[in-house]
Amino acid sequence: MNAPSRVTDELIGAVAARGHGNLVTDLAYPLPIAIICDLLGVPERYRDDWSARSSTASGRRRGPT
Repeated sequence: MNAPSRVTDELIGAVAARGHGNLVTDLAYPLPIAIICDLLGVPERYRDDWSARSSTASGRRRGPT
């Protein structure tokens, strides 16, 4: 399975486990950063840091507006 498919399955699995979700906050926002981190080899434990730093660097708040 390729990285985008695997990451998408993981994110959708987390929503399914909770029984509800939001397309933007649970998939559209975390998907690109998760794929980039996966391609760069960033370990899971550091991905929240990468997400926060990318939001800071781009001048955006963390998560959708």
